[in-house]
Amino acid sequence: MAAAAGYGLRDGYTFPIHGRGGILGMMGMGGKQIELAPVEISLFDAIARKAFWRLVELRGDETAVVEDLSGTDTRLTRREMEILQYLAEGMTSVEIGKQLQISNHTVDWYMNGLQDKLKARNRQHAVAVAFRHGLIS
Repeated sequence: MAAAAGYGLRDGYTFPIHGRGGILGMMGMGGKQIELAPVEISLFDAIARKAFWRLVELRGDETAVVEDLSGTDTRLTRREMEILQYLAEGMTSVEIGKQLQISNHTVDWYMNGLQDKLKARNRQHAVAVAFRHGLIS
């Protein structure tokens, strides 16, 4: 922060991007000290995730980042990770579909695949397994 102070930065936020093995990356923001509202923090968190996965996609490194879950020999796609994160935030299939601009039936299709891959009995169990394995926070 000392070097950053020379550029007028006195405080900041760090938004972690989580994957299966823990934190995959971070987005940092610096500036004057301000209080962000919870909705603003959620917005920046969503931007950090979207930017990170877009950069991974541009580099062609998705499979390197989305590695195997311990105890299973399956891989989750970026879209499955997004749906899982939104589900963990309490969103319904309809809300997730609107957010991702896909139908709620497509969201349900992804969820069925996620439940199979995570060996989960239902959506709540899938979220619990994902938390346990560090897929979501």
